[in-house]
Amino acid sequence: DETNAAVVKGAATIAASYAGIDFNELIQETNEIGATLGITNEEALGLVNTLLKTGFPPEQLDIIAEYGDQMIQAGFSAKEVQGIMSAGVDTKSWNIDNLLDK
Repeated sequence: DETNAAVVKGAATIAASYAGIDFNELIQETNEIGATLGITNEEALGLVNTLLKTGFPPEQLDIIAEYGDQMIQAGFSAKEVQGIMSAGVDTKSWNIDNLLDK
């Protein structure tokens, strides 16, 4: 359908724009992020794209769903999860795993 086509097109653009991003893995992560955070796949892809633009490490995209689930359970919104992940980039806490484990 049109929504899936838009997600595929957006994922292809992102995968072509950033080194180290595999298209198939990006589709999978987008699916997991959307399901975990309770947002659409289009919104999840937008969240990923926004984080990548801020300098979020592409190899750490999987932790958005991993820690996002815990953050959602703690009462954070998807927008707040995005802000927390961005803060890790802004503060040069490149190891997002370590930042969130503290």
